[in-house]
Amino acid sequence: NIVDKVKAAVTGIVSKVKADPKGFGVKLGAIVLAAVIAIVAVFVVIGAATNNYKTPIKVMQKYDNKKTYYDETETMIAMLNGFCEKEIKAYVKLVKSGEDYKDELADDKEDFKDTIADLKEEYGSNYKYTYKVVEKEKIDKDDLKDLRDNLRDLADKYEDALDALDEYESEDWEELADQMGLDGNKSKAKKIKDIMKGIRKELKGAKVSAGYELEVVKTLKGSELDEPVETEMTINVYKVNGRWVSDNALSVVAMFAYMGSEF
Repeated sequence: NIVDKVKAAVTGIVSKVKADPKGFGVKLGAIVLAAVIAIVAVFVVIGAATNNYKTPIKVMQKYDNKKTYYDETETMIAMLNGFCEKEIKAYVKLVKSGEDYKDELADDKEDFKDTIADLKEEYGSNYKYTYKVVEKEKIDKDDLKDLRDNLRDLADKYEDALDALDEYESEDWEELADQMGLDGNKSKAKKIKDIMKGIRKELKGAKVSAGYELEVVKTLKGSELDEPVETEMTINVYKVNGRWVSDNALSVVAMFAYMGSEF
């Protein structure tokens, strides 16, 4: 569950920070986006007309079936269903403004095209996924409280990162801009402070009012399949600050927070 994931993130990232408090090690922009894309590859979520416990499931189904190119960084924003949306949008816009992102866009589109072609060949051009919630169980209040506390703890990580950024000099900002793929543009890199302040505020007042453990059956049909392929999965969904999100969506916020701890 999300609590275990956050604890694991704490152990790994904190050890790195202690070893090299001001080090980078890897490109900040690249590592966050790579982590997000890895999650999106499993649970692709974008957009929602409603906001209830089934919202993450409905949008997962919608974008599993999408056969035209969409930007995975945009799915990251929608995964959160409004939670920290303004700030994550600003971060994505910032990273997209760099040449690194622009250089990789054509390759991303080609990779997406190849993936869809492979799926059509294997399952049939009419392949389709459907998701069905077959069982729903309320998540214990104590577990909801643990999640709330862990989200609020993430705010402290942002606080630490912001304190580190306050000590930055010109060359530090230039290096950070390079790490984020922003071509050494210091003024762009400095925008990360306002983004982090906004997320910290959201996390500081995090409220988790409800949650369910959902048993979901994912079914794949297609003309090249002799019979439907069913996959059972467990997905936890939570109502955080009034927005229903999956535990995988919350992992995006957790990863983003701990990457910031490397400043």
